[in-house]
Amino acid sequence: MDFRICGVRVASFLLAFGFLLSIAVVSPVCSSGAEEVALERTGIAPAEKPVAPPYGTVIFSRAGQGQKQIYIIGQDHRSPVSGENDGETLQVQMEIFRIGEWLIRQRKIDLLLPEGYFCENSQHDQSQTSQRALEFAAEQFPDSPDDATLRGELTDRRTFTNAAKLLHTQYDIPLAQVEDRELYCAVSDSFRRLTAKADPLDAALVTRLCCFQERRTAAILQNIPAAIEREYAPGIIQGRKGLFIIGMGHIAEILRFLRQQRIELTPLPNDHDQPATSELSLLKENYGITVILPHTLAKNEKAMRITKLAGEVPD
Repeated sequence: MDFRICGVRVASFLLAFGFLLSIAVVSPVCSSGAEEVALERTGIAPAEKPVAPPYGTVIFSRAGQGQKQIYIIGQDHRSPVSGENDGETLQVQMEIFRIGEWLIRQRKIDLLLPEGYFCENSQHDQSQTSQRALEFAAEQFPDSPDDATLRGELTDRRTFTNAAKLLHTQYDIPLAQVEDRELYCAVSDSFRRLTAKADPLDAALVTRLCCFQERRTAAILQNIPAAIEREYAPGIIQGRKGLFIIGMGHIAEILRFLRQQRIELTPLPNDHDQPATSELSLLKENYGITVILPHTLAKNEKAMRITKLAGEVPD
């Protein structure tokens, strides 16, 4: 499994040059948030639990039809230089795990769609599916790890571990690919070309990088329904519900696409065509959509400003 995120490496490089691009992922200040925010945004009756209290804040919610549902969580990443989680990133990853396990237990999410994940085939074969389905239907979930255990897993540098990978192993949840390999490589190639130049702030290359990153975000979003269907049709998962975890720097673009109710892409440099526009597949397939930020990120004003999310969380 490849959990390396090209966009984070780009962000860390550009962060040193004054946060040039909005794709930057920054280290937030740890803070708790009020459960009322999630309650207000989801419209859940007061007798019910709001979404993932007290670890996450819902910043966008759209009702769908039927049982189709996608939950999108913004995340912070390990340092691309040291490979370590600093104090704030560790807190974010812990919150993501807690949000994820709450959604698995309370909303019956049984498919993970991590950013940067590549795999040709499902992680579950048919022999595993029936037993897993019985356990899932009976809510026979494993015990939740305590904070000390979770912290130890996330700080272990002997193997790459993040919240998505821990949810996958802890709850036996399948993983599915939503990344477009060509666009992932195009972003990576643009970054290498940018960093190889004596002047790393080459405007044309920065624009090219931004355009490919925008296309990558759009492709990921468009691929979600098909990825869920590939796992649902053969019975690997029991419902059309998925959890998509992606870097915080992509969330503003995702919100723009959702609010415009279409994908509209910026032309590449020297491309004189009109912006490419397409129908948003999640809306076409009538998915309910919920976008969540871990409280640590949602309460970090600097991070929210840099990633163009300022004002998305109500006071």
